[in-house]
Amino acid sequence: MRGGDEGEGDVCGCPELSQTVCISLILLCKILQNTFHIWKMYSTVKKIILVSILCLFWISGSSAEKSPEVLLRHSQQENIIRIVLESEDDMIKNSRTITSLSSLKIEFPFEFEIAKQKEFIFETTKNDRWVSIDLKEIADVRTYKLTSPPRIVFELKTAQKTQPLIKPPLKEPDQEPAQPPEKSHSVRTIVIDAGHGGYEFGIKSKDIKEKDINLFLAKDLAHALSKKGFKILLTRKADQSMTINDRTDFSNRNKPDIFLSIHSSLSDKFVIYVSTSGDMITDPDIKQYSLSEGQNRHAENSKNLSNALSESLKNEFKAPIILREMPLPVLSSIDAPAVHIEYPSLISIEYDQKMRERFVNSIIKGLAIYEQ
Repeated sequence: MRGGDEGEGDVCGCPELSQTVCISLILLCKILQNTFHIWKMYSTVKKIILVSILCLFWISGSSAEKSPEVLLRHSQQENIIRIVLESEDDMIKNSRTITSLSSLKIEFPFEFEIAKQKEFIFETTKNDRWVSIDLKEIADVRTYKLTSPPRIVFELKTAQKTQPLIKPPLKEPDQEPAQPPEKSHSVRTIVIDAGHGGYEFGIKSKDIKEKDINLFLAKDLAHALSKKGFKILLTRKADQSMTINDRTDFSNRNKPDIFLSIHSSLSDKFVIYVSTSGDMITDPDIKQYSLSEGQNRHAENSKNLSNALSESLKNEFKAPIILREMPLPVLSSIDAPAVHIEYPSLISIEYDQKMRERFVNSIIKGLAIYEQ
């Protein structure tokens, strides 16, 4: 019995060998367990490395995508400076501008690279999606968004004073004053353009914005002329943004006999502009508007119209009227006699009902002179 008891659990009757085998089996199990854990860790690490590599490829691919480029250039003609930012259509369409007499700030929808004209004279600051342009000695800023190619055009009027380009004819000595030439202009349809609108405020004085006064005067004038039998069309009837192309396309589509664009002057005087002859325009951003020769064939009548309005305004307000030629985009491709009228600055004059009536009556009298 004893011998049988002693033999239980022994391997081949050898207790030392049994103990060794058990220890070996335990060690083998631990090794296998550790190996399994190591394999699991290796698989996990392998997945992490693979994902990291894929991420790196994706990041490098994204960063390799070229940012949109904004081309920045400027040109100058007399006391008008134009700053042009040209880029992709989405960049221009979805851009936002903030203007003042000391700076221009433009926000684009995406980060971008900027390429400046070599001789660009203005200081610029770029930050992510913004670019800021510092200005000096600027009297007025107007903004246009144009297409083909997509671009933003800032038209800056310098503070430097210029002499009127349209001068009255000199009187010959010992002769009677020259009589105005006979005119036979039939006017039935008139397009009235209220300048600015929407995000383009124009000149601001306290809570008064030029865009609102322009619209008031345009509507008052339209109402008064309609009562006299004229067909009147307004480029805008509400506070809305309109591009130069919107305004000129609207006018040319309706084939008016006269086009009047109403704005505020920076001075305390009336200023009436007509377009510069197409042959004299060198700025490519303005030249495009005159290629159709739309305004060229009406140049003489546009001057006659400006002189007639000048005479009437002078009689009513007992003040000199400044007449100028300027390559204004809103006039250059209008296929009709066209003038850009600037009333004295709203900063110095209150445009109440009485003042607006005087302005409207003067324009109506001026049109009557033009028709004679």
